[in-house]
Amino acid sequence: MDSENEKTVLPGKLLPFEKDLPVKLGASKIKTIPYSLKPEAIEKAFENFLMQGDDAPVDIVWRSRNHQIQSILYPVRCFHVTYAADWSATSIWQHDEPYTVYEPKTIYLDFLGREHDSQGFDAFENGRYRFTERGESRGSMLLTAATGAELRPFTPQQRMEPVTRYNQITDDIEQTSGSIQDQSSFEPVITYDGPQQKEFAGWVLKTPVQKLYAKSTDANDVLTNCFVMPLAKTNQAAQSIAASSIKKIAAEKCKESVPGNLMEDFHIELKADYDMEVLMVPLYRVVYHDQGQEFECWFRGWESSAPFYQTKPRDETLKLQVQKAAETSSEFEAYRKKTGKRMGLFMAATLVFWAAGSLIFLSAVPTYIMVGLMAAWFVWVFKFKAEAEKNKQTQTLKKEESLSGFKKAREDILALTKRSDLSEPEKERKVQTILDTVTGKGE
Repeated sequence: MDSENEKTVLPGKLLPFEKDLPVKLGASKIKTIPYSLKPEAIEKAFENFLMQGDDAPVDIVWRSRNHQIQSILYPVRCFHVTYAADWSATSIWQHDEPYTVYEPKTIYLDFLGREHDSQGFDAFENGRYRFTERGESRGSMLLTAATGAELRPFTPQQRMEPVTRYNQITDDIEQTSGSIQDQSSFEPVITYDGPQQKEFAGWVLKTPVQKLYAKSTDANDVLTNCFVMPLAKTNQAAQSIAASSIKKIAAEKCKESVPGNLMEDFHIELKADYDMEVLMVPLYRVVYHDQGQEFECWFRGWESSAPFYQTKPRDETLKLQVQKAAETSSEFEAYRKKTGKRMGLFMAATLVFWAAGSLIFLSAVPTYIMVGLMAAWFVWVFKFKAEAEKNKQTQTLKKEESLSGFKKAREDILALTKRSDLSEPEKERKVQTILDTVTGKGE
């Protein structure tokens, strides 16, 4: 995508909304959805949009104060289609006939004779049955190591089980035909050139066109100060898209009339008339500049919504300041490294103690000793996690304080921009003072 196309989603030159617009567009009628949001509401939404994000420049509202709000209509071709269709097909009548086969299945029996679908273990200690463990559990392995219990796998067995299958029996085959008459459909066709305009169209028409059309009125009067985005592709191409959709709809309706369980060689002949209207969807386009670059964002004119934009001004240094403010303290980092090493050494020593004790005494280390060592380990882990959570809360608090400072500075500059009792130079000096304070340059 070249840089010129990245600046705007407009597919071409805007058209003025004039009385002869239907003729220019090749439409029988123009329908419009009224603007329910006023420019004042868009102004406020635009200010909120600029200040959103942790990396929004603190003085972005001031830098983009000389912006323009344009009323632009997004056109959508809407086809009112009346159609009829003839169909023919080979109809097939079938039914399913059940039969039974026997297939082998592996089951697993535990020490108590209970059946299981998967392998597992019975635990024994000194030849006596203790418990049954389904699956290859790490917990049972650790328990075996700690207590000296013996794990015996389940006993696999195979048996034949009945399974129902079906044969498909054909009862009859016939050539059938029919027709549907006096059908109608409403087919909106959205056209665009390239992925950028496709994304934009998806945002504009997040609400289905059928629902938007229900809110529309006839455009009997010229909408002053409004411009129309040019339609992408030709009317003939758009009608071809509508025709393809109608053919699918007609085929589905015809198939509902085809008798039998199955059909083959289905054919349809479609006869259709198309009347094209153009639905005008109201939008606001805001054009603004920052540091020599032009930006734009779009708002829906009939409902409050998140804006559409390709890019917006950002200040990456703000993120770095927030991250620095929320960095892990050096004290906790030293504690984390020191404790991590000690915990690792403790666990290694515990395992060595268990192995050495088993070899020396030719039996498992007493259970109460291993349980005590494991309890000490878990207490240590719990204490470490508590310290980590405390440090995390401290980091979060520092981050929130930093973000809160930037947010207040943006709000202060917004209020300053709206003041009418100050000259531009005075406002600029006050804006700079706020910037120096929040970035630490004024200290």
